[in-house]
Amino acid sequence: MARFGSRTFVSAAVALALVASGVALLPTGASASVPAPAQTAKVKCVKKTTGFARYSRNGSCRRSERIDRKPCARGGSCVVGDVGPGRGKVFYAARTKQAWGRYLEVAPPAWLAAGDPNVIWCSTVDQSVPGTQATGLGAGKANTAAMLGACTTDAAVVVSAYRGGGKSDWYLPSRDELRALFLRQKVSSGFQLHGYWSSSEESPTTSWIQDFYADYTPAPSDKSYANYVRPIRAF
Repeated sequence: MARFGSRTFVSAAVALALVASGVALLPTGASASVPAPAQTAKVKCVKKTTGFARYSRNGSCRRSERIDRKPCARGGSCVVGDVGPGRGKVFYAARTKQAWGRYLEVAPPAWLAAGDPNVIWCSTVDQSVPGTQATGLGAGKANTAAMLGACTTDAAVVVSAYRGGGKSDWYLPSRDELRALFLRQKVSSGFQLHGYWSSSEESPTTSWIQDFYADYTPAPSDKSYANYVRPIRAF
């Protein structure tokens, strides 16, 4: 190989040897393009013993898992962030199936054209509503049903009227469901930097809210104060 000025010349013998060894020769001044890395197919792996699902980073599942190719929205296993049957986003997935179901999904930010409404908790703000004191995961559905028996307008009435994905079982989340939504709020969007109502009553005049503008834990709020609402559903 010889160099004259700023140009490099490859002798015929050297060129033949390089080509024979599999080295591609480029024209002078040309640069080799690096091929893009191969994309690994997204594979959903489901634990055979528990049914808990995850997405594989390398495109394969462990021996203790099976592959699930059915979308979450069509009855397949779900992973947090998936689109659920109600066309919302899954924000909670239990490790094992619970009495109330396994997954929680939240309505999309445009579930109402104007966004999340700002309403009081119930048309009755100075009396206890029996059946709304539960705070745990899965409790929001029963809480909301109890509210609908006592409230003629506002939080529970607004969210239960939603029919996203053709589903009629949307409800106001319980205190702990709302907390779980706050911790996974990045799976959705459009949340107001303000308090959101839960369906869990704290006293005859207060109910639990979760502030979305800071990492505060749930706190009681006067039922007559206006806070935002967003429907969820369990399945």
